[in-house]
Amino acid sequence: MDAKENILKQITQKIRETGSSFDLSIIQRLGIMYAPLLKDAPRDGIKVTKDLRYGDHDRHRLDVYQPLTNGEDKSPVILFFHGGGFVSGDKNEYGNVGNYFARHGIVTVNVTYRLAPEYRWPSGAEDVAGALRWIQKKVADYGGDTGRVFVFGHSAGAAHVASYVFLDQFALKDGDGVAGAILMSGPNYNTDNLDERAFAYFGNDKSRHPEMSVIRNMGKRKIPVYIMFAEYDIPSFDRESILLLNAVYKRDRVSPFFKKIVDHNHFSEIMHLNSGDESVGPDIIDFVFSRERVK
Repeated sequence: MDAKENILKQITQKIRETGSSFDLSIIQRLGIMYAPLLKDAPRDGIKVTKDLRYGDHDRHRLDVYQPLTNGEDKSPVILFFHGGGFVSGDKNEYGNVGNYFARHGIVTVNVTYRLAPEYRWPSGAEDVAGALRWIQKKVADYGGDTGRVFVFGHSAGAAHVASYVFLDQFALKDGDGVAGAILMSGPNYNTDNLDERAFAYFGNDKSRHPEMSVIRNMGKRKIPVYIMFAEYDIPSFDRESILLLNAVYKRDRVSPFFKKIVDHNHFSEIMHLNSGDESVGPDIIDFVFSRERVK
């Protein structure tokens, strides 16, 4: 067993030991364990352009990870929105996501967005729309195909992506090129009986929460969706993913793509990308390359 395999084995053991428990100490410990793997991970054949602006706010920034091996062919695009409980997080924490998918021929755009409690619902969906406007205007300059755009959100980022994808009022009226959505461990797809911690983003006026529910207000756009969560995820995030799966099936009579990521928790499911662990990356790549271009 080489050094990388040994570290990955230790990470798996740590995840199994902690189970669904999730706090800052677990994030820090796993972050330390992943650090040498991500530091030494390959970045060949990629050009990174950082801190491009897609709006007026200081947090309206994005980084483009551009594969340099596709010649004149346009590549599919992943637009990634980080997690952070609606109140924290930054694109700079997820370079591993951009590097991984760019290495596999996908132009990847990591996005920073506005945070609660200063910015509440629907600021997240509005920022997804703003980043998609930038994609339609600019991503072709970086080799991206404006008709094969995949919006990918983790945790709170998945809630924002889901609001954009399923609530019709947020869709760009002149087309967004969205060919699919990847929703990884999103909270609050259902806004009934919100935990008070979610009030920072959704507000504490319970009379307004029903209008914010993806599950209650699922629109007519039938964008292909890949829903996933981790084996040792925060339990309520399991529930939300399953509720969304059922809601999509009830609307479409066809199940969306769905995956439970074995031997991972809420943090490791996103941080293992580009570490040498292929628990979910190939599934996302297959999903992206199998979707048809939006015309």
